[in-house]
Amino acid sequence: MLKNLNQYHDYVNQTLNLQKIIGLDGKNGILVELRTIKDNIQNKLYAIDNKPLNFLFLEMRLLEKDFSNTLDIKIVKRLLTLISAFNKLLKIGNIPISHKENLQLYIAEYHDKVSQLMNKIIEIQSYIANSTLQFQRIFPNLQKSQHHISELITSIETKFHEQLQISKFQTIAIFTIAFIILAFFILLQVKNAQFLVQRLRRLTDCMHHIGSGEFNKIANLPQGNDEIGTLANTFEEMACQIKSQITIIEQEKSEKLLLNILPPPIAKRLKRREELIADRFEHATVLFCDIVNFTNLSANVTPEELVQNLNGIFTLFDGLTSSYHLEKIKTIGDAYMIVGGVPNPCDDHAERVANVGLKMIKLVQNFSQEKGLPFSIRVGIHSGAVVAGVIGVTKFAYDLWGDTVNTASRMESHGKPNKVHCSESVYKLLKRKFSFEKRGFIQIKGKGEMKTYFLKDKTLTTINR
Repeated sequence: MLKNLNQYHDYVNQTLNLQKIIGLDGKNGILVELRTIKDNIQNKLYAIDNKPLNFLFLEMRLLEKDFSNTLDIKIVKRLLTLISAFNKLLKIGNIPISHKENLQLYIAEYHDKVSQLMNKIIEIQSYIANSTLQFQRIFPNLQKSQHHISELITSIETKFHEQLQISKFQTIAIFTIAFIILAFFILLQVKNAQFLVQRLRRLTDCMHHIGSGEFNKIANLPQGNDEIGTLANTFEEMACQIKSQITIIEQEKSEKLLLNILPPPIAKRLKRREELIADRFEHATVLFCDIVNFTNLSANVTPEELVQNLNGIFTLFDGLTSSYHLEKIKTIGDAYMIVGGVPNPCDDHAERVANVGLKMIKLVQNFSQEKGLPFSIRVGIHSGAVVAGVIGVTKFAYDLWGDTVNTASRMESHGKPNKVHCSESVYKLLKRKFSFEKRGFIQIKGKGEMKTYFLKDKTLTTINR
């Protein structure tokens, strides 16, 4: 039994040492190093302002916290898969080479630290299992001790009867004292065993509550200066740290989701609890893009292929829009809508939108060749005044209204495949910076006759009116 107690003591000490290596005290260890690496990655991501990479990294951080709470190896495999996806997206993304090299170095360190953390937690699980096994071996030994004591009492009773003739009163006294001593020893052993079992059960319940995230149920932890008391204090500190980190992560997640829905300036105003957010912008440029003959194309592919192709095209558009600091307003089916000069006014809104329109066509042409599918798009642009604001209570949406929006939509619907169809207001803003093809007067639904143009390229060429 002494050997089992020593082994139990060793396993508990090994568990405490591994907790220090992991860094559950928050002062040093793998978790502290991991936090530093994550901050470096996050700073680089803020510098390049790449929404797909930001969103993917947020999911990686959430998975890492889930793994620390549940110790589920499947979560680690998913985390390593996301790290691999992050690397791939990093390689193909339009990111400055200096930022890309730093991010590749940091993500490699991040991968190594996550792997180390996984290995150390697996070791902790092993030591906890072994310490539990040793305790299970100790308890039967206590029962054996009780059995030996019972045999000793029986032996004493026999000797008592044999020596009854010596001295009745003396023998009774001896037997009584021996019985009291033995009974006390038995009671002491049983009480100690029961107390030890109760403390271990309370500690086990605490571990289950931490693993399931039920921090409000953690109470009555075993106290004391022994190994169990030290382990209980460590778990209590760990629970507080995990709870605090989860709260921070949830706040970051909420802010990230809000930024994915709303422009940053609008999100800040919403967080300040402005009841009505509505602004008028006198100078803005709206772009609509639509995939030509999308209904017929979608009828010839599976739903999975349809969503995959559409997501591939729109992901390319998202990156392009972000690189020119424009605002994506929404997608409606196979239509894509962006605006320049809203919510942050700028003088070159029309030029930025025009560049994006031309590059959208090239991106779709390359995508079509890659997939072997006949994708083409129509693009329409119009400049003018718009009203922008947030609508909705449970599901927020930042949207635009006004004649400029309607006209831009008509430019797209009356345009031609792989052409950027522009109104005269766009032509007047960009005629010294881009070359145009004059289309002339055409009948526009809901607008009557309008003079329109096709945007060709960014040159100093102008056309004759």
